[in-house]
Amino acid sequence: MAYQNVGTPRFYVDHLLWLKSLGVEYYTDAYGYIIVSKESLISLNPTNPQLIPSQNTPEGSVYIAYNAAPAIMTADNKWKAYTALLGHNSSSAQAKIRFSLDGGVTYSDYPNNYINYSPDTSSPHDGFTLCYEFDNTGSTLTFGLDPVSDTYSSDFKIGCISHGNYYDMPNAPNLSLAMSRDYGGTKEFTTYNGNSMSNTMWSKAPKWGDLGAWELAGDPSVGGWEADIAPYIRGLSKSGRRTWDLKFSYMSDSDLWGPNQMLTNYETSGYSDGDGDDVFTNTLLNDDNFFSQVWHKTLGGTLPFIFQPNSSDSNPDQFAICKIANNSLKAKQTAHNVYDISLKIEEVW
Repeated sequence: MAYQNVGTPRFYVDHLLWLKSLGVEYYTDAYGYIIVSKESLISLNPTNPQLIPSQNTPEGSVYIAYNAAPAIMTADNKWKAYTALLGHNSSSAQAKIRFSLDGGVTYSDYPNNYINYSPDTSSPHDGFTLCYEFDNTGSTLTFGLDPVSDTYSSDFKIGCISHGNYYDMPNAPNLSLAMSRDYGGTKEFTTYNGNSMSNTMWSKAPKWGDLGAWELAGDPSVGGWEADIAPYIRGLSKSGRRTWDLKFSYMSDSDLWGPNQMLTNYETSGYSDGDGDDVFTNTLLNDDNFFSQVWHKTLGGTLPFIFQPNSSDSNPDQFAICKIANNSLKAKQTAHNVYDISLKIEEVW
C-alpha cells in the first residue's frame, strides 16, 4: 500500500463559489434559520462555523437551495457532481443531511458514493461530509436538515457548503514530482546574549469548529473507541502547509482544452468534435476537459478548490483545500495536439 503517494489527482471545483465570485446568482430559496447564512456558507472556508440554533427551528426542518452545477457524465456513465459540507456536527446534533433536486420534498436524491454520510439518519461522525457521483440533472440542488427524532440534540454547526463537479486528470503526474510541508509561519532569531528562539505565527490549518481540518469524530453519547476525540488532544492534528509540484506530459488537446470553449455549440466545417453533425456536443460549461472544469472555473487557480492527490484513496487525510500557487499553471505544446502542463498546488486556509 502506498501511503500519501500521488496517484491520479482529482479536483473538486466549487461551481457556487465561481458564480459568487462573478456576481452571478447562485442562491434560489431557503426556509428556516439557515437563510441568514446563505452567502457565508459559500466560501470554501469552514473555519468560522455558522450556527443554526435548535430553539429557532421548532418546526424541525430547514433547507437552502442553490443553482445546480452543469450535469456531466464520465465515459463509464458516472455523474461527476459532488456536494461537500465541511465543519459540521451532524452526528452530535442528531441532524439528518438531506438532498433534493428541483425543490422535491421527499429528499430522496442520494449520491452513489460518499464519505461520512447516512441517507436516512445523522452522519456517523462530526467533521465533514463529501458526497459525489450525484445525478444532478436539474436546475436547483436543495440541501436540507431534519432532526433524527422530534428535535435536534444540540445546535447545528456548519462551516461551509461546496457544490460543483470533480475533474480527474487523465493520468498520474510524472515521477519527478515534489511534495512538501511548509512551516513558514515560524520565525527563528538569536537574542543579544546568543539564545536561539522561535516565534510561531501558524503551523497548521485552523480548526473547523471543535475539530482539526478533515478530522472526523463520532457522537460522544454513543460511547466506544470511535465516539469522540478527547478535547485535550484535538489540538494535536496534523501540521504544516502541504504543497505539490506536478507535471503532466503528453496530455491531448481534447483533455486539456476540449473542442469548444464557447457558451454555444455553434460549429464550422473542419473544426468539429468528430461526431459527424453540425454542432458541438458540449459547451464551455459542460465539456469534461481541464480548461473548462478547472482552469476556467477557478479563475486560473485563484479560487480555492478541494484537491485529492490520489482519486482512488478516499481516506480523510487525502483531502486539502488548495489554490494553484503563484500563477504557476503553464501549458506547453510538445508535439502535434499534445501538451505538457505544470502547476504548483498549495494548501490554503
